[in-house]
Amino acid sequence: MNPSPGFFATLFSVCRGTAGFPVFVRNHFGKVFWHLLLLSLLIAFAVATWHGVKLYRDFSGLRRAFIGAFGERVVFDGRGVFPGRDEEKARSIVLPRKGRLCYAGNHPDAVRAIGDLGGVDYLVLWRGGSFAVGYRRDDRSWAIIRAGETENVFSAPDAESALQFLILEPEPRDVSGAVGERVEMTVPSLEKILLSAYWTALFVFEGLVALTVALFSTGFFSLFVATGNRGGDSPSFFKRYLTFWKSGIYAGFPGMLIGGCFPLLELPFFNYAQVYFFALLVYWMTVLARYKHQWSGNDSAPQGGFYDD
Repeated sequence: MNPSPGFFATLFSVCRGTAGFPVFVRNHFGKVFWHLLLLSLLIAFAVATWHGVKLYRDFSGLRRAFIGAFGERVVFDGRGVFPGRDEEKARSIVLPRKGRLCYAGNHPDAVRAIGDLGGVDYLVLWRGGSFAVGYRRDDRSWAIIRAGETENVFSAPDAESALQFLILEPEPRDVSGAVGERVEMTVPSLEKILLSAYWTALFVFEGLVALTVALFSTGFFSLFVATGNRGGDSPSFFKRYLTFWKSGIYAGFPGMLIGGCFPLLELPFFNYAQVYFFALLVYWMTVLARYKHQWSGNDSAPQGGFYDD
């Protein structure tokens, strides 16, 4: 028997049509899972890299504004994170999508020092010892999020009132008198660390989503297909289930590629899982309509059989 094709040859064959499925379902479990893992990682790499490049471009303008306002270095010590210049001075810079990064410092009236916040939909408050994010929920309320805490909703008619609320909130820990090693880092170096962390987190998340959605969908539906398709010369339930599961994994490859375009291009209305489910069911039903009688034992299998070890 000719060896089964490799990953890319299998992927191209699946996307061209159903003719190769009798060969694909003969692959052992480890190889099928390896092909699924490779495609999941390929999609995750594409999505993470695309968004990483977009974030890097957004950072280019933000970097210049940050250096202009806070200096070329950021200081880390036992108290927290502070700008390398004018540590006591309150000021802010504009963030993308109607946001504002506000550094309160130790200014007695930081809101007034920061100035007009008209049209702002979210705030990032930098207080040295902590960070907090506030975003507008509606015309009358804002929500605040701190690390390790649940969302807190409060009444605020405008961004200035929301910022005042954030500043008056006590910090999660008392940083007064704290000591520690002082470390200074340049803004470009910090940017690289943040981008690397963002890329890694997004790569892992997207890869896990692609992998788990495929495993759950095919594993669940294969139970029904294997239970409802049993011929007179049928193999065991486990072999039927495994064969249908393998066919489902490969039938989902086009759906994984199409679904990956939605988070990649930020397309509206549908998410990855919804696109994958729809494409999987359409293509898998096409495959099963052609081969399920052979795989269920209702027809004589081709020479060698699909269930040979």
